[in-house]
Amino acid sequence: MIEEIVVQYLPTGPVLASRELEAPALLLSDESKRLQEVEMQLDAIADSLSPPTGPFHLGMTMAAVLRRHVEARDVLAAVGLPGCGGCSVRHDETLEEAIEAYAFDGPDLLGRLNALLI
Repeated sequence: MIEEIVVQYLPTGPVLASRELEAPALLLSDESKRLQEVEMQLDAIADSLSPPTGPFHLGMTMAAVLRRHVEARDVLAAVGLPGCGGCSVRHDETLEEAIEAYAFDGPDLLGRLNALLI
């Protein structure tokens, strides 16, 4: 009885080659990677919308720095960020990346920013 039921549901078409079976798995793997990338982007967006708390730190994005205190923009401008006329702050860049990219004095900048919170 069980054999009759199993045979009833077995595919009766041609047997697929292994490469035909691998193609959907590869597509699924690619889509899984894309989904992970989108999830990371959504996490970053959620983080950027959450109000930052605590002291300024090197891992904060520039968007979080600017949202943390209304006068943060003035502190950044005082040290020359953004320093060129045609560019703007990359909001997904971390404070550490900006310090390295523009050769700022990191401890001084962090000190100035954290002084805003006192």
